[in-house]
Amino acid sequence: MFNEENAIDAKNLHVDSFKYQSTEDMPSDAYSSWEEKHPNARVFKLEFHNIGESNEWQEMIIIYTE
Repeated sequence: MFNEENAIDAKNLHVDSFKYQSTEDMPSDAYSSWEEKHPNARVFKLEFHNIGESNEWQEMIIIYTE
């Protein structure tokens, strides 16, 4: 059921991504830094993906609106 109060207009969505090596503790540091720069952001989706065949690199993707 559609709830207008919680609706997000797709034209207002933004995407940020951070690439990091699997051996690092980068995701939490990057996300904390990102939160400081976007204090009013509402996160729509947070995703993590492995990059490449060895999965040595990963990517954190933040889809949000302000």
